[in-house]
Amino acid sequence: MDNIISSSNGGRRATIGVLCVDADYRRNGVASDLVDRCERIVSATWGENAVYAEVEAGNGKTLSFFQTAGFVKLQDCDKVVTVRRRNKVEAIPHLLLSKTLDASKYPVMNTTATSQVLR
Repeated sequence: MDNIISSSNGGRRATIGVLCVDADYRRNGVASDLVDRCERIVSATWGENAVYAEVEAGNGKTLSFFQTAGFVKLQDCDKVVTVRRRNKVEAIPHLLLSKTLDASKYPVMNTTATSQVLR
């Protein structure tokens, strides 16, 4: 977690940094289900009202996916992230997206229930 956006948990923010779905399973709702589960944990377990996603600036398909899921680009929060791909280190520009969560959609869970959400 980063400290760019302040929140009720001491300046940290719940961020989806990497979301990967095997090519054979894309366009079947898998990524949407994963994001939904993240939102449930963030809202119901952690009590936060927002979730964030970092997306490579040049990844139009992923940016479109998150925007369709209700995320919006935050202004002046672009950053460069160092990533390693195939044993090569690169500095890649990333965009920061945010989504405000509807707490009524996710009833409060206890820690035991969190493990059930992850299944």
